[in-house]
Amino acid sequence: MTVTQRFLNNPVKQKSDDQSLPDRHFLMLVIRNYQLHYFP
Repeated sequence: MTVTQRFLNNPVKQKSDDQSLPDRHFLMLVIRNYQLHYFP
């Protein structure tokens, strides 16, 4: 079961259980944006 499916099935558990996963995903997006802007 993927993280997205788990999140949709069980958002409350996702939030308390795997709090680092969404943060990590967000961090990846930020890093990608940073690279796109500053390293063309």
